[in-house]
Amino acid sequence: MRWITEILFFLFRQFLYREAANQAKKEGLLFYLKALQTIRKSMMGTLALVFAFQLIVFGFVGAIATAIFLLPLEPDFKLWLLFGVFTALFVVPVLILAIVLSEKMWFRLSGAEKMMSDMTNPTQSSEHFPRAS
Repeated sequence: MRWITEILFFLFRQFLYREAANQAKKEGLLFYLKALQTIRKSMMGTLALVFAFQLIVFGFVGAIATAIFLLPLEPDFKLWLLFGVFTALFVVPVLILAIVLSEKMWFRLSGAEKMMSDMTNPTQSSEHFPRAS
């Protein structure tokens, strides 16, 4: 008679495990869908900000070009002036991006540089990790 109760208990436990697994799958899917919706909304907001920024930049560039053309100067000088301004507007952000995205900058900002120096200088890192005697 004991083996019948063990079989019934085993079947009941398997049923509970299956129900728990199904519930976990449902909750995982719900979490995934909510995360997907959040990512989609944040991407739409980011795109809206990018477009707004582009409009601001185009307005700024248009204002500079108009101001330079309204100056009472020779046309050749105005064109060279525009060329210099637009070159600066292109080169400065490219240099800033090159510096910010450089491997050396990320190495320093991530803290990897400090970790590497701690590994190469074991005497300084001994206060954090005492040596085994």
